Amino acid sequence: MFGFKKKKFKRHYKKQARRKFFQKSIFWKIVILIVLLGALVYVFLFSPLFRIQQIQVRGQIKIEPEKIKEYVNKNIESRFSKSLFGSFKSIEKNLPQQLNLLKKVTIKKDFPHSLIIQLEERKPFFKIRYNQNSYIVDQEGVILKRNREEAATTSSDLTISVNEQATSSELENNSTSAPSTSEKLFLIESLIETKKESGAVIYEEEKWSSLFSLWNNLNELSLIAPLQKIIISSWEKVTFITDQGVELYLNINREGEWQITKLKTILKQKKGSEFANLNYVDLRYDNYIFTKDHPEEGEN
Repeated sequence: MFGFKKKKFKRHYKKQARRKFFQKSIFWKIVILIVLLGALVYVFLFSPLFRIQQIQVRGQIKIEPEKIKEYVNKNIESRFSKSLFGSFKSIEKNLPQQLNLLKKVTIKKDFPHSLIIQLEERKPFFKIRYNQNSYIVDQEGVILKRNREEAATTSSDLTISVNEQATSSELENNSTSAPSTSEKLFLIESLIETKKESGAVIYEEEKWSSLFSLWNNLNELSLIAPLQKIIISSWEKVTFITDQGVELYLNINREGEWQITKLKTILKQKKGSEFANLNYVDLRYDNYIFTKDHPEEGEN
């Protein structure tokens, strides 16, 4: 109306200077977190608070504890940290490979400073004679000791001290940690070539597994047990001799359970002295059982 124009005013804002990253609170939070984590890593891995200072060995009979401690200490010395918080799986795995008498190693942590090494040793169970050599093996067929034999095996040869040392370089001159007691070994006469190195399974694992399974199943039968010995002529003819002198012919390459089932049929038919009078029972053929009685006195 009067010709006045409205004057426009611009507002001016003062720009704030950007703070550098290290001046922000999040930076210091990260720094504090890193310091705390570093302190925890130091306490757990490098502080004397959890450093391994003592090693206890348990469960040994034949193996000298100092051998175990020496191996474990060498392993610990080569580690980045000597703390109890480290992993010891490699020792549990590799130690039985160093000493063939060891079956299993379990390591437990006893805070704040101790390691407990629990050993499970292999026990001598069978004596296998082959080509003037004898091999002491455990139930898994692992060779614990090898001897040279010139004479035939007698019953006294089958008695072994549980503290008898294995013939491996790692176990030479070891002292024992338990009173000596004796165990009776089961005799196997073999014409099958064996492996020779200590710590190896004496035959193919599949063959040994089948052989041991048959031996175990036969010993569970009251009229059969205890078995006297085994003669391995071939894998197609393995002779299990009972305490009564009856020879049982089995084939390792055929199904073991079926051969045992056929034997149980014979045991139902012939009991006591009637079974003991048998010379042999041949179970090697699928649907057939062959038996032969001992000749009567006066017969050729």
